[in-house]
Amino acid sequence: MALLAGTILFLLLGMTGMIFLGKSSVDTLETKDIHIDSQAALSLNGMEQISQKNGVTQWELSAQSASLIPRDNKAVLQNVHVIFYTKDQQKVILTADQGQLDTETHDMVLTDNVIITYQTACAKTHSLHYEKKNHIIRSDSQIQITQGSSFVRADSMSIDLTKNTLVFSGHVKGTLYEYFRKP
Repeated sequence: MALLAGTILFLLLGMTGMIFLGKSSVDTLETKDIHIDSQAALSLNGMEQISQKNGVTQWELSAQSASLIPRDNKAVLQNVHVIFYTKDQQKVILTADQGQLDTETHDMVLTDNVIITYQTACAKTHSLHYEKKNHIIRSDSQIQITQGSSFVRADSMSIDLTKNTLVFSGHVKGTLYEYFRKP
């Protein structure tokens, strides 16, 4: 009888120990800094997306946060970084404080502190639009591009990434320097 009571006591202590150890070894998930957007169906802390056409990457987007709003087919983005690729796979890099991505057409609008870099040139503007169908970037707000001591300022600009062309419009002003190496 003492052996049976000892076995039952041993089993009870063993089960209690397993339950206690099991609860203490399970990590609890902590959620911090969640912002609930009343219109968004989903808010993400970080988003990455790659757009391809005929197997060729056209752009790669990353954002620090995104709020997806399905009824408007829109993703509202914060701290946006996009790498666009030209037809010869050169990189055009855009950064902006805010942006919107149309989740159906993949067109984009980037605003606030928009910076474009291509090789050694840097452009700054307030807002920028990207049209995926034609692979065109355009700014309808004043833009200034600098490269070394050269600069061009215009009321608007359009970059055709398929044709590798850049067109400035409206009150275009600038100074261009060309440097030559001595023979």
